[in-house]
Amino acid sequence: MSKISNPRNALFVLLMLLAVLSAELVFAEPNPSEFNVASPDQNILVPANVEEFAANAIPAARPQNASESPAAQHEQVTSGAESDPHLIAQQTMANAAETQSCLVAIGTVLLFLTLILTWLAHRSALDALNVTKKSFQTQLRAYVFPSGTTALPYKSLGTGRIDSWLIHFNFKNSGPTPTLNASGMLNWRLQWSKEDLPPEFGYPDEEPAVNWHYAPFEEQNAGPVKLEISAAIDAWKKQMRIFVWGWIEYNDVFPETERHRTEFSGELFVTADPTSDAFNCFIFQPSGPFNGHDDTCFRRPATLD
Repeated sequence: MSKISNPRNALFVLLMLLAVLSAELVFAEPNPSEFNVASPDQNILVPANVEEFAANAIPAARPQNASESPAAQHEQVTSGAESDPHLIAQQTMANAAETQSCLVAIGTVLLFLTLILTWLAHRSALDALNVTKKSFQTQLRAYVFPSGTTALPYKSLGTGRIDSWLIHFNFKNSGPTPTLNASGMLNWRLQWSKEDLPPEFGYPDEEPAVNWHYAPFEEQNAGPVKLEISAAIDAWKKQMRIFVWGWIEYNDVFPETERHRTEFSGELFVTADPTSDAFNCFIFQPSGPFNGHDDTCFRRPATLD
């Protein structure tokens, strides 16, 4: 036997069964064999087995005697009324009408509850549709995030020695759809001290934003940041720190969706002698509050005109 997991569905089925049962009781016709017309001139229904009923009935009240007490007279009148087949038939019909009125009221209430449950089921279906639509958009929309760094040495033509390093910060769109109206900025700061950035640091933009476009699953380089060999050596010897921060904003291809934003910040470490051709001697480590995506970002995305 199948189980009804939703209590609201079980209540709906129960109310429907009660509504059907009430309708059958309300619109059921009385059995004509139970009543006969007393005479053509009287529109009164009496029981069909009136002879049997009269044989077992209490004898009719005898004429009243003035010498009898009022209580006795009342008892005689009451007994006569109870044994009158016409009054019994009328009382039976009145009781049946009252019962049918009650059943009609119950049926009306059940119909009203049925309409409410139908409306709730409609709302639940719309909510489920919206959830499915949002899940579909979340799986297919563009999602841009930092994916690493790429360091390239710049050598002097005369000496062949490394004069500087070009540091590219990589971003990748991991979604199967492209970005729209993408823009971003990469900032960096050299700090000749061992102190962290101050708590009130606002992660400002040093230059105007740059427009970008990311195809599905595409990775691009932002920058580059040109780092002189002397600064790279100081960072390698822990005499200087290199802080980097930036952001990217973009729209997805779905209409009526909010603009997205990705923020990143951290420190660029030099882990090997930068005078050699060690391409993997630069490592970016995220840190600070300027790291997030959409609702967890430090700032809200800019509104497009």
